[in-house]
Amino acid sequence: MILDAKEYLMQVEYLTCKIRGDRARVKQLRDAAESTTGIANTERVQSSGSGDPMGRAVGSYLDLEAEIRKDEQKLREIIETINQLRGPEKTVIYQYYVMGKFLYEIASDMQKSYSWVSKKHVKGIDGVQAILDSKKAGA
Repeated sequence: MILDAKEYLMQVEYLTCKIRGDRARVKQLRDAAESTTGIANTERVQSSGSGDPMGRAVGSYLDLEAEIRKDEQKLREIIETINQLRGPEKTVIYQYYVMGKFLYEIASDMQKSYSWVSKKHVKGIDGVQAILDSKKAGA
């Protein structure tokens, strides 16, 4: 799937929220696995069909941890792309997409006009698009 630069950068917020939620879910699954115990008994008991609850809980959180690692890698890839930009465009794009600041906040922090920051944002988007295009051409 080919994304344009803005869609690509907007994944940062989605991935950050997803990773945060998935980490909370891993904690719940770990807690469930730790609280689930097997019962040692020599008597034969008819199975309820539920299988091994501890095994399922451990498997679930291990699968989720693998997904988190994949999402973290994608997030690092996006940040590495941003880091290929230079100058104020890099600063504006990083602060807007990674730090979640508004353009007017960035303008205030940089002691620049909103218009100037907005232009750097557009130029930064163009730069990211050029990076993505070159990656696509090299693939």
